[in-house]
Amino acid sequence: MRHLSVLLFTMTLTISGIAQGSVRRIQGESASVLPPSVTAAAFLQRNASRFGWDVKQLAAVARVPAAKRHIVVFGQNVQGVPVYGHNLKVEMDLQGRVTHVWGEPLKDLAVPAGTPKAPELAVLAAENTLNTLLPLDLDPPLVLLPGRPARLAYLVVAWVGLKKFHVLVDAFTMNVILIDRAWFNAQGRVYGIDPARTPDPIDVELANLTSADSLVGRAGHVWNCVTATDNQGMPDPENMEVEEIATSDATGNFLYDPVLTLDYTDFAAAVNLYYHVDRMDAHFRALGYTPPVDVTVVANVHSETGGTKTPMDNAYYTPLQNGNDGLFVGQGTNVDLAYGGDVVMHEMTHSVVAHSAIDLGVQQADQYGINRMPLGLHEGLADYFPASLNDSPVIGAYSLEMIQPGASRDLSNNDKVCPDDMVGEEHMDGELIGALNWQVRVALGAEFHPRGHGDRR
Repeated sequence: MRHLSVLLFTMTLTISGIAQGSVRRIQGESASVLPPSVTAAAFLQRNASRFGWDVKQLAAVARVPAAKRHIVVFGQNVQGVPVYGHNLKVEMDLQGRVTHVWGEPLKDLAVPAGTPKAPELAVLAAENTLNTLLPLDLDPPLVLLPGRPARLAYLVVAWVGLKKFHVLVDAFTMNVILIDRAWFNAQGRVYGIDPARTPDPIDVELANLTSADSLVGRAGHVWNCVTATDNQGMPDPENMEVEEIATSDATGNFLYDPVLTLDYTDFAAAVNLYYHVDRMDAHFRALGYTPPVDVTVVANVHSETGGTKTPMDNAYYTPLQNGNDGLFVGQGTNVDLAYGGDVVMHEMTHSVVAHSAIDLGVQQADQYGINRMPLGLHEGLADYFPASLNDSPVIGAYSLEMIQPGASRDLSNNDKVCPDDMVGEEHMDGELIGALNWQVRVALGAEFHPRGHGDRR
């Protein structure tokens, strides 16, 4: 599937003109502190006449964040009508210098004369072609389909189940002239576990997506934190501005390069989050668990006060006021915790335990005093299940060690006993539970599948 995605991306570049020798290497540009879209637009404005382009036909439509460069995508329009399936890209280095222009506008395009028929007829034509019913409030836009001559068409975006199609219907004859499949098995660039144990990122299929253009899937909806108000030294999850994670290329993939330094605009971390949350969710579903609420997952979590951003060296699970569950994963001072797959899966397990086991989220009291072991059970189970699924007994080999050397928890190297080694801190007390489960797994083997202990793979 990876090769297919590369092939489709190559086809897209070919259609957009890159294969026609239209890659321009740009030299001598000055650095810029302006936003990439502003810098790219100013560059095109200055150089349009030299390139022979009509800059009024170009408008920025997307930005592709990357680890070592910025790419701004420009669409083309003719007389206000967007040109379908064609764009150009302006590439800049991290200092804002334009280094390449990929593609160029199509020339000699004209909008056909005549009065288009009603857009409702185009929707009806798409329904008949796809043998489905579409929403009554669809209002398809007009687009220009390049060709000799160019054709004016309605673009009907149609979902059939979880598959998205672009249906182009001739604006004058109402004949369907193109059905463009707009869904793919999206690829994501992730770490198998984390940068410590699996240091080379891999491209994998992102399973169970339910959206073609954002990180929404069966396990939850992944967002990127833009900013959040400070609430007693922590970002406030109920007062947080978030953004969708856009696809990184024209084929609908999420192949962002990981950024392991402090970066408040990194999208790759969110992709890593989706992958590991989905893995953990699929594992629990295989054991018979069905999530009773939706899960909101947020990457790059940090706070901001007076324009100053503050990292968050933490990740946590919490119920939200709207009834959903929330997993909030911090952009830390020295580490983005979203790249620690086991820590992400740990927080996902907290959500499952919270809905599966009664009253483990609070300390308990009786006539003998306060018992904090329920919290330890919560943490111990949240350690064991990711360790079991990853076939690695260490929790936090990357994320926790980057925050504080020695902070990781090794379930296979633990001689703590109850009650002598209980200290009342749930993560430390939870090591007894995690280690117990791990020893059962070692004794019985990973292929033994009792509910709650072994893997179902």
